[in-house]
Amino acid sequence: VITYPEDISEMPWIKSCFPSKFIQYCQLEIPTIIIAPIDSAIGKWCKKNNWILYSQTYTLASFNKLLIKANTIEVAQQVEYFKTNDFNVLKIHEKFKYELEKVKSCHY
Repeated sequence: VITYPEDISEMPWIKSCFPSKFIQYCQLEIPTIIIAPIDSAIGKWCKKNNWILYSQTYTLASFNKLLIKANTIEVAQQVEYFKTNDFNVLKIHEKFKYELEKVKSCHY
């Protein structure tokens, strides 16, 4: 579970900082419940990517709904997708190398 306060002013860095532990959880195939304001970096990402285990609501009922969903095949498939695509270490490394080569070629 990754939770942030409802009021971003309590942790202003969450507006622009993405939690690296979330990426690690996906790489380890751990379904992760995220409760965060929609204006936080992770909240925006969750909405954009339709993260099944996301809520911007801080109620026990909302949390219980996420707990029920956490053990579904849809969540497992979503975690696997991000593990093998967006959060794949080799793909990230290759993209980084490619971008460095582009910068390097512009300076010569």
